[in-house]
Amino acid sequence: MATEPTTDAEPGGAGAGTGEAPRSRAGGAFTIIIAIADIVVPIALYYVFRAFGFPELDSLLISSVAPIVSFVAQGLVMRRLDGFAIFIGAVLALNIAVALTSADPRTLLARDGWITGLAGLFFLATLWAKRPFVFSIVRPLGEGRLGPPGEDWDSVWDRFALFRRVWRVLTVIWGVGLVVDAVIRLVFAYTLPVDIVPASNGIQYVIVYALLQVMSQVYFKRSGLLQLPGFSFTRRKTL
Repeated sequence: MATEPTTDAEPGGAGAGTGEAPRSRAGGAFTIIIAIADIVVPIALYYVFRAFGFPELDSLLISSVAPIVSFVAQGLVMRRLDGFAIFIGAVLALNIAVALTSADPRTLLARDGWITGLAGLFFLATLWAKRPFVFSIVRPLGEGRLGPPGEDWDSVWDRFALFRRVWRVLTVIWGVGLVVDAVIRLVFAYTLPVDIVPASNGIQYVIVYALLQVMSQVYFKRSGLLQLPGFSFTRRKTL
C-alpha cells in the first residue's frame, strides 16, 4: 500500500549516504515483483494444467506451490523476518495442511478468502499495539520526508495526536477493507463455477487494492496532517 508519504527518498533525506534509501527502493521493487508473482503465477499455473486435462483439484494443488516458493525467495533475498512475515509464513503453513488434507476444490479456493480475512484482522489487531501496522509499513519510506524536518517519527508520534490518528484510521481502512474483501471471496469460492474462481480472485485483488489506495489517498489529503505546525512533505526530484 502507499499513502502520500511513500514516494522515493529525496537526496539528503533519511538514509542518504548510508545506503538505507537504495536498499528500501530495491526491497520495494522486489516486494512488488513478488506480489505480482503471487497473483499471476498461481492463476497461470491453474489454467495451464487445466488445459492439459488435469482435474480441478490437482491443478489447484499445483498452483498453490507458487506462493510458498515466493515466500521462501523473499526470505532469502530480504534476509529478515518481521512480525507480518512470520504471520504470512504461518498462513502458508496452514495452506499446506489444507492442501494435503482437502479433497474438495472449493475448500482450496476458499483459502484466498481466509488469508485475506486473517490479514485484515491482523491489521485491526495492531490498533492495540504500540504502533498500528500501516505506520510500520510506511515508516521506512516516509520517515525523514514527512513531518518536521530532522525529526524522527517516534518523536512526531509522541507530539501530535493527529499524526497518531492518521495512521490508526488508515489501518482501519485497510483492515476493514480486507475483511470485506475476504467475505466476497468466500462467497465466490462456494457459489461460482470452480474454473471461474481463480481468475475472479486475481481481478478482485487488483480492484480492491486500487479502491483501498484511492480511499487512503483521499483521507490522507483531507486529514490536515500537512497543515500541522512545522510539517512538510519532501518529494524526490525526478530526473
